[in-house]
Amino acid sequence: MKTKVKPVTKALPDIKLAPSAVNPAWLKGIKFLSGPYFRLAMSCTGMELLNPEPMVKALKSAMDGKSRLILAFRHPYGEEPQFLSYLFLKLMAKEFKKLGLELPGQPWLRFIHGYEVPRWGGALIRAVLPRMGALPVHHSKMDREGLERIRSSLMNGPWPIALAPEGQISYNARTLPRLEQGALRFGLDAAKKLKESGQDKEIILLPLSIRLRYSQKAQASLDKNLKLAEKLLCLETVSSALGLRERICAIRDSSLNLAEQFYGLKPGSNSVSARIDSLVLSAINAAEQILGLSKGSGHEIDRVYRIRQEGWDRIFVAGREEILNSGLLAETLMNRKTGEAWYAMRHMELADLGWYYAKLDHEGFAEDGFESMVEYAQNVLDFCNRLLGGNFNSRVQIKPRFVQFLPALPINLTEIEKGYDGDRKKSVAAAQAALENAFLESASMLFPPKFI
Repeated sequence: MKTKVKPVTKALPDIKLAPSAVNPAWLKGIKFLSGPYFRLAMSCTGMELLNPEPMVKALKSAMDGKSRLILAFRHPYGEEPQFLSYLFLKLMAKEFKKLGLELPGQPWLRFIHGYEVPRWGGALIRAVLPRMGALPVHHSKMDREGLERIRSSLMNGPWPIALAPEGQISYNARTLPRLEQGALRFGLDAAKKLKESGQDKEIILLPLSIRLRYSQKAQASLDKNLKLAEKLLCLETVSSALGLRERICAIRDSSLNLAEQFYGLKPGSNSVSARIDSLVLSAINAAEQILGLSKGSGHEIDRVYRIRQEGWDRIFVAGREEILNSGLLAETLMNRKTGEAWYAMRHMELADLGWYYAKLDHEGFAEDGFESMVEYAQNVLDFCNRLLGGNFNSRVQIKPRFVQFLPALPINLTEIEKGYDGDRKKSVAAAQAALENAFLESASMLFPPKFI
């Protein structure tokens, strides 16, 4: 968590990514560096693939050209692409060997990501993503070119594509707040087109869940970040007499009180979830007002997407050079819009986290011991981070961690599409129900059932 966040007050040139294609030399270099990066930069002590057979067999079929694979991964922590990269580049060969299967080549994935990732991720991310074959797409505006790239990659291979059906980071692996239908519609459409073109290849959707594990070695990292938050909230003297759970609750309640004061809400006796829900709506309304957007009528996360898109478009400005050549007044007004957009996005970032934060177990989060307190504390600390003006890039990550992956049984989208004979509404509903069940069943295996 950064204690100071510098506002963006000058428009930046629009991002231009290199053409997306898997570059073997870059992939080899990333494989070489992935071990030290995983252990040192990400402070991960290890990784485990539970029940590997469904994933290994689905991947082999795709790499052999017999099917097309969509890896649908849960996205609760934000670092899933890095974890998956390490799994595929370094560990997957061992899993093939354990099952006595021949590995056809270097396993890899083409990740689908929003255009906002290279915007907030920096120059290195902008260089790496396209050379790893990552496929960018806009969330909240029509992007035919991006969709066609994804469709072509899925139908023609050779690499599986990887995406998060939650649409973005969901901040909690224990529950499943929402799934978007875009990935399912896309996969069913590809299945139909392959059938119509006479290609005998099925579209397979493989659900993959994840959990980060924490030992008592993470206590020092947790304590350090709690102390930082307590200092920001002037809670040092109070916290010295409190236990771990009570310290986390004190930071949560104090930060909620400040946020309610900021947005002009009356602190009351409502539940923690209800209070956060009210803050989310206030933050979304404030951001839309600053940007001059009409009040959105859709889902709160859809409104967040729209604000995010508009905000980034005003920070990374298409046609910036032309405006700069139009004189100082035009430049000044452009930069004013940039500064306003940055502040509008502070409201958006709070709402983005808050929508998921509201759905946590705010009373029983300590019942599963130290690990569940770490998971809950990360969201409490992130709420403070968003109030400071931060975003995911400055989110607190308690370390060290141990990564667990759990693949579910594959979902055959081709069979679902055939079974409903082109009835898109029914086939999407069936595919979504199957995916939801797979994720919930995985969660019940990764976490105690009482939390599901």
